[in-house]
Amino acid sequence: AMFRLRDEIVSDKPTGGLPMRDSAAYTNQIAYHIGAKVKANDQVSLAFDIGNDWYATDEFKGITGNYYTKRDPASPWFDLAYVQWDPGYMHIVAGIIPVKGSALMDLLGVSLFTNKNYAKAAHLPWGVITNFSQTGLRIGAPICKDQFKLGIELMTAMIEQRPALLGLDSMLINHPAVELYLELPMSFAQVAGLNVTPQIFIIPNRTYNKLTDKNDMELGLGLDAGYKLSDMITLRSGIGYAQNSNDNSYRVTDTAIVDPLNTKPFKRSGINFNIGATVKVGPGKIDGDFNLSTCKDDKNTNINDLYPFVDLKYGWAVNKNFILMPRCRFFIQLPKTAYDYKLTTRPELIFTGTF
Repeated sequence: AMFRLRDEIVSDKPTGGLPMRDSAAYTNQIAYHIGAKVKANDQVSLAFDIGNDWYATDEFKGITGNYYTKRDPASPWFDLAYVQWDPGYMHIVAGIIPVKGSALMDLLGVSLFTNKNYAKAAHLPWGVITNFSQTGLRIGAPICKDQFKLGIELMTAMIEQRPALLGLDSMLINHPAVELYLELPMSFAQVAGLNVTPQIFIIPNRTYNKLTDKNDMELGLGLDAGYKLSDMITLRSGIGYAQNSNDNSYRVTDTAIVDPLNTKPFKRSGINFNIGATVKVGPGKIDGDFNLSTCKDDKNTNINDLYPFVDLKYGWAVNKNFILMPRCRFFIQLPKTAYDYKLTTRPELIFTGTF
């Protein structure tokens, strides 16, 4: 279970010489989850995890919201529910499966959340959008196991279903958008503690025009890396690039009836970069991360924005079941229009209990 005491302080400077605008809001955030992993035999295991939004948490309003007939919703849902078969030379995982976050997956997450837009990728990480899971199928295998270790992980997930009319096959008409995601995790015996993972995702038919049978795909490339410098210090970094458009699927005569989000031409791209470190200090550890993402639309000159982000926290494990963590995050928006900049400062104190 997790409980957060959070304040959110927002300052933004509008364009045109208008005065600074400030606001603040204090909230209580709560999250919970419980899960189990069952080993059916030497090769097969099952895992389940159920709770509310563990990574982003839910706001609870206290007196005004928690009385009978007025209670705040905190409905549980499965963020994990999968079966894994692992005979050693390969593994298959199916269901609601774990999918790790990275600079590239942050871009994909906001694209899924905002429908093909990369704004705020540094502010809304993969875990906020998905709780680090997707419903899909992953197949993986070790390729090299000696001085140079290399594996391959291929995952597929349904992004958008587009049913066809009765009697027609949706794989032949009104094609669904299916995500294909490839990772190549590798490590080197000569550089102990270093791991590098190239990544790529492709979503054919991400934008689709059912009247013309024309489509555009979404493509992303990334690299994730970590290095354990010593028992005290661990470094991490990553970079991702993604793009999508409706160059093929857009028609001037299209209307909202065809696709309400495909009525204007767009060609969007985003870059996301992060660097961070974990340092053991005293009874706990300090985590510091810096992210910078971009969002650009070649068909709209008003969209060419930057989103810096800083995250600082200190986790103190009072004992094996209780963690106390002061944290402060800084969300910065540097848009091309509307205001000169916007700064959101979010200090909070986090209490977490585990068993």
